[in-house]
Amino acid sequence: MKIVFTLYLFFIYSNFSYSQNSALDSLNINHQKCLNKGQFMLSCSQKYYTEMDSMLNVIYKDVKRKLSIESDRLKLKQSELKWLKERDIYFEKIYKEINDELAQDEIMFYTEKKAKFVLDRINFLMNWNKNNMD
Repeated sequence: MKIVFTLYLFFIYSNFSYSQNSALDSLNINHQKCLNKGQFMLSCSQKYYTEMDSMLNVIYKDVKRKLSIESDRLKLKQSELKWLKERDIYFEKIYKEINDELAQDEIMFYTEKKAKFVLDRINFLMNWNKNNMD
């Protein structure tokens, strides 16, 4: 499923030239519509997190592909490795707060926090050139 979604995003970017912002906007709108139904909201959040994670992979590969200088690609890779460590620490903190007694609403809240963390990275990568000018 994750691979299918990643391929779907890649198809959108390469064949229809939609901007990354519009794809991201679409994911956010669909997520909000799902939550607004008031049913299966945990599933909405889990799906949204998975979509954000897939989009992050697409955006990272797109940024990397556009970098022509090896030192720039290395800088991106180092930034990503640092972020992955930060993500692991942050997610571990979240997992420690989750236990079997939590209600679905609370688990949904933690899933939303994970998605927001990934979304922040997506936004950072989408502005990579602005963020990393010498």
